[in-house]
Amino acid sequence: MKIFFFHLFLFFFCEPCFSQNESKIEYLKKILPRLHDSARVDCLNKLSETYKGLPAWFDVVTGKNQTDSAEALILLTLEEAKKIQYSYGIAKALSLKAEIAFDKYNDYAETENLCRQAIYQYKRSSNKTELYKVYWRLGTALYVFSRFDDAVKSFDTSYSLSKAAGDSLYMSYSVEIACNNYLDKGDYAKAYDKVLQFHQLIKEYNDPKWKIREFGMLGDLSFEAEDYNSAIKYYKQTVGHNAELAKAFTLNNQIDSAKKYFNLYRPDTSDQQILPSKLEFSGEYYSLLSNYQKALPYLLRGLYYSKQSKDANRVRRLLIDISQAHLALQNFDSAFLYAQDALAMAKQTDAKKVIRDASKIISVVYDHSHRVDSAYFYYKKYVAINDFYVNNKVNGKLAAYGFEQQIGALNNEKKNQQVQLEKQALEKYILIGAIAIFLFIAFLLWRNNRHKQKANVLLQEQKQKVETTLTVLRSTQSQLIQSEKMASLGELTAGIAHEIQNPLNFVNNFSEVNTELIEEMKEQLAMGNQQEAIEIANDIRENELKINHHGKRADAIVKGMLQHSRKSEGVREKTDINALCDEYLRLSYHGMRAKDKNLNADFKTDFDKSAGKINVVPQDIGRVLLNLINNAFYAVNERQKTDGENYKPIVSIQTKKMNNSVEITVTDNGNGIPASIKDKIFQPFFTTKPTGQGTGLGLSLSYDIVKAHGGEIKVETKQGEGSEFSVQLPTI
Repeated sequence: MKIFFFHLFLFFFCEPCFSQNESKIEYLKKILPRLHDSARVDCLNKLSETYKGLPAWFDVVTGKNQTDSAEALILLTLEEAKKIQYSYGIAKALSLKAEIAFDKYNDYAETENLCRQAIYQYKRSSNKTELYKVYWRLGTALYVFSRFDDAVKSFDTSYSLSKAAGDSLYMSYSVEIACNNYLDKGDYAKAYDKVLQFHQLIKEYNDPKWKIREFGMLGDLSFEAEDYNSAIKYYKQTVGHNAELAKAFTLNNQIDSAKKYFNLYRPDTSDQQILPSKLEFSGEYYSLLSNYQKALPYLLRGLYYSKQSKDANRVRRLLIDISQAHLALQNFDSAFLYAQDALAMAKQTDAKKVIRDASKIISVVYDHSHRVDSAYFYYKKYVAINDFYVNNKVNGKLAAYGFEQQIGALNNEKKNQQVQLEKQALEKYILIGAIAIFLFIAFLLWRNNRHKQKANVLLQEQKQKVETTLTVLRSTQSQLIQSEKMASLGELTAGIAHEIQNPLNFVNNFSEVNTELIEEMKEQLAMGNQQEAIEIANDIRENELKINHHGKRADAIVKGMLQHSRKSEGVREKTDINALCDEYLRLSYHGMRAKDKNLNADFKTDFDKSAGKINVVPQDIGRVLLNLINNAFYAVNERQKTDGENYKPIVSIQTKKMNNSVEITVTDNGNGIPASIKDKIFQPFFTTKPTGQGTGLGLSLSYDIVKAHGGEIKVETKQGEGSEFSVQLPTI
């Protein structure tokens, strides 16, 4: 009954938003086909939640939630979330399924099972923002089963988590239902503590609607403590407590008022979820009027529907009510059977109130049948539990009577304590202040003396540490720079080894041919064929010229390698920039091929003949070119690995004569550079290559070399299409 009116209260004070939900559903359906993986699961969960329209308890009042559509979507969501092992998606779907199990099917055992599964998945997930809602739902299911201690633990956990999440509404829900738990358990002192806690929430969050709920809690506390005058006073200041008012007026012997509120809460309804509570109320009302013949049909129908909805708490209450009605009508056998059933169920969850009432009925039945021992046994059980409730009812009456006075007294006491504490604190601070001033002056004198002694030592130590750190940093920087240079030299050497192999092959081949021709010439001379010998001699002479040409070519390559390996002296000289670009393009290609045999890229050149010679340090500019071209070949090679045969890797180099400068452009059609790191590529030690494949100094050194030449280096790139590095070098 209390849960129903709690739901009714929420409906009364929350604004409907069905039209907004319909628009949201259309939007979510529109974007769903474009989403994948966890984003798709989140969208499905949001769609399921939106189909439900409003929080699940509104099903009871409005009947407007589209839970059938939500259920189908939840099953689909669970399937997709489990495929990708998305814990948050699974947890959210399970929590929505638990809400439907509770609100639509009244399947509280399944609700508990689904909530515990959802809690497990939430704890596995990094997103726990809605975990407190699941604990609250679990608490309501446990409350229905009268597992009061477990229910309170769940509500306390929900309160802590909702407080951390800043959800004051769920904080109030947790406190309110925890209060109901303590009332049903007969622990009125703790129930009163929850009322006080709720009162503090009202003061903290200043929500006037919560005051009505507070009066409802006070009404319940007064009713359970049999203080019906206070209960009536509090219930009248609430919304939706007509049933409680009817029972309170009846028990207070105000029958006319009781009939008025009974008619306001008529039992006629077609809502199968509300029907059990209304039937239970009608039966209890007629029982209070001692009209047991009229009460029994309502109670029996209520028991039937409550068993269908698996509401164990209501089933136990109705069994007691039916047993008491049969006892009043002197149907002792029926009274005994229903009481035995209620007692068996109550023992499973230690529902003391039901155990007390069932024990009293069984004791009376045994006494009527003159079974004194059995009657005494159950009477002792009744007395033991009843004493507990009698004592607590006294506490409950005191709590209900003095609530407002106690709140005022607590506030006044708190103010008096605050004034006293402030006075004591002021006296304490004055004393502490005087002592602190004295100690501070003494400390200053001591510190100044010590400071003079330690200052020089400390400064000297810090200076040594800084110098040592600086030396280490310089050494590390030099090693990294040298490492980059050696890496560059290694790449160049690999290219040269491949390049020098061609002229050496020519030298070896022509040397072997000349050896054979000399032998042939000797034979012709011995035979007297002078003309043949002369022609062979001419062939030997041509071969020797070719050997000489390729020998000089190998010599030029070796000299270039030696120049590159020497430390640059910074001496500028007139350099054919086109020839330099062509040389390093081929060296880079062969060097990359030597490292990766799978590299199969085309390269193109477009040299401006008017570029001529410019004044540069050829080794340094060569290093710049080698870095840029190597990076270009690396980029196209990486893209070829992913794009396959449909992709044609191309690296091109172009020179262009401008007014007072020459522009060198290296272009590739690789993957390009992401915009997020474009501004970082010239920073020292920044690299996009895997660990061990680059130090991040290549472009940084290239940038410094170009700047030292008075030039400028730029990059234009588009992710997925390629990059273009431009180097402008002055001609004067």
